[in-house]
Amino acid sequence: MDIWGHKLKYFSKILSSLLAGMVILLSLSSCIVEEDLSKSIKGISQTSIDSVRIAGRSIISYNETVSFKAAVSMTGDAALTYLWTVTQGSDYLLLSDSESKKITVQANNTTANEQTAQLQVTVSDGTNSMTAVHQVTITEKGVTLPPESIPAYTDTIYINLTDGLVSSEDVSGDSSEDSSWQQIGVGAEGEIVFSDECVLVRYTKDDDGNSTGLIKIDASAFDGDFTVKLAGRTDKGGVKLQTNADYKTNVYLNAVTINSTDYPCLDITKGGTADIYLEGENSFTDGRKYGIGYGEDYSTEGSDNKGTLFCKGDLNLMGSGTLTVTQAYKNCIASKANLTVNGGTYLLSSNGKNGLCGDASVTINDGDITFNGSGSISSSTFRKANAIKADTDDSSSAVYIKGGKLNLTTYNGKGISASKVYISGGNSVLSITGVSDYTNDNHRTSTYYDADGVKYSNVSVTFAAEGIEGASIIEITGGSVSVTATDDALNVSDSSGNFNMKGGSLYCYAQKGDGVDCNGSISISGGLLVSYAPTGSEDALDCGDQNGSIKISGGTIAACCGSSNALRDISVSNQRLLYFTGTSSGMGGAFGGGMGGPGGNRPGSASSTGTSSVSFSKIAVKASDSASASDKWLYAYELPSSSFGLFFMTSPDFTSSSASDYSVYSNPTFTGGSNFHGLYSVSEENTEMPSISSGSLIDEKNVAIK
Repeated sequence: MDIWGHKLKYFSKILSSLLAGMVILLSLSSCIVEEDLSKSIKGISQTSIDSVRIAGRSIISYNETVSFKAAVSMTGDAALTYLWTVTQGSDYLLLSDSESKKITVQANNTTANEQTAQLQVTVSDGTNSMTAVHQVTITEKGVTLPPESIPAYTDTIYINLTDGLVSSEDVSGDSSEDSSWQQIGVGAEGEIVFSDECVLVRYTKDDDGNSTGLIKIDASAFDGDFTVKLAGRTDKGGVKLQTNADYKTNVYLNAVTINSTDYPCLDITKGGTADIYLEGENSFTDGRKYGIGYGEDYSTEGSDNKGTLFCKGDLNLMGSGTLTVTQAYKNCIASKANLTVNGGTYLLSSNGKNGLCGDASVTINDGDITFNGSGSISSSTFRKANAIKADTDDSSSAVYIKGGKLNLTTYNGKGISASKVYISGGNSVLSITGVSDYTNDNHRTSTYYDADGVKYSNVSVTFAAEGIEGASIIEITGGSVSVTATDDALNVSDSSGNFNMKGGSLYCYAQKGDGVDCNGSISISGGLLVSYAPTGSEDALDCGDQNGSIKISGGTIAACCGSSNALRDISVSNQRLLYFTGTSSGMGGAFGGGMGGPGGNRPGSASSTGTSSVSFSKIAVKASDSASASDKWLYAYELPSSSFGLFFMTSPDFTSSSASDYSVYSNPTFTGGSNFHGLYSVSEENTEMPSISSGSLIDEKNVAIK
């Protein structure tokens, strides 16, 4: 959805609440957004202070300096102001600062008796305010509290989901009857308190006062890195963790099963960095349903946060375990900042939206990720199930594939989508299919509900089932990538965008589109590329019509396509390109001279120089010049079909501009060796030339060189 769609959605919610019972229509460029009246909205989303408490010790020594902090739970993100006062016993408790979220106080009891002081803070968002008080006992002069009487500040808590228990001690392997476990209560009256109210644990309750099954861990007042270790199973609610954005949060999942109802399975808020460690087999199933609005803005209790596993800040995933995520609402795993996978095994399934989603970026350093998605694209629905997505509305959003193993399969979605895509490692296999009548970004009119139940009427939508889409750039410098797609295998959509390949291995099979489609320019200086686009009007490499170009200065390429248009835009340096132009109904034809090559016919047209017709499904090239080793096979390729408009090949070993320096054989026999999607090259480390025999030598006058 573009930015106007987001704005219309927001205004739709507000107007629907103000004008209850009326149908609200907002029109912009023939796009009408309306709120379905069957989905009532609870209220207007705004900033509100829900609760305030003072976190800190209740007893201190007569001359001790200690800190207190205002812990605020709120809706929205308005700036807050704080005003601290000592409303009782001001002679015994001295403030060093009265207008900060966290303050330091100095005890000053010079009497022979224990004294009591009352500390108060008022928090305001500019419109509303809320006050909290905290009573502090101060020892008599000369009496210092022994260390054992000062409450310990635990930085780790353990949650037993099965029995609803919490502990600050490592009793995760003990029975639920261990005295260190405490039963988690419902609501504020049932809170379990740690670290002088810096950490609170409770079940939330619904409007009727019953438990929602959601365990809320409020550690927003805790100063320092905080760790939560989860184990066990729950079939209601989920886990919500409010953290201090100034510190890191660690969450360990050890054989955890969460089947949520109206909430994310794991929801980490407040914007700090979170590290998730996987241990054993873990499973998240999101009970929320697409088309229903959850949370304060809607009639259904719950949360509309956009991930089954969601983090408002940076989210890092790692460990040796497995996480299975099943959802049909929004995203399997999502971060509103940067999402990074450093290890672990992930089995992701979505009938909602995306698999991995990071608003700023998604980075895969390691790990094994499998995604199966199914979207819905029609005149009445519009829901794309992308495997990996960064926010494409932001020109700086990026996906980085640096390692790991990806197996991404989706129907009506894209494999990888971002403004920028960089691939430098890993082993990725993408299989992308979709409705054929939306292929090539054809516009259609659709009326549909989004995930939150907001209705969009008669909206012009576009969709293309593409493997990897980068709005401004796709760059490949390493790794192995294999893409099969209904539409373009790779697409760079901006007219000033670039596709750069400097290394690695890339296979593109576009069933009804281009192998590599860049609306700007293509540059290939290294790596191994096999591109197959069999449809008659499509190209293996396709650059923009306005000032676009295809520059090849390195790498090994095998390209087969239905169209021969690419020859017009290709320029080659450092090595030579050998090509064959035929007909889309068969490989009949001959090698013809390219521009600047011997016997050159106009590039893009069928050859007219040869006197014989050649048809083949395999081809091999041997060096025959005196500067090369005798009978040295340089290149071999087994074509996926014998019906193309154009086949071209190039290699760093193709250095001569003379056809007499190459021996090109059609339909040879290959024995042994190793290939990348049918391509063998003597210059590529990840392929091994086979033993080559028989075949028919093609007359050198029919070899076109560019």
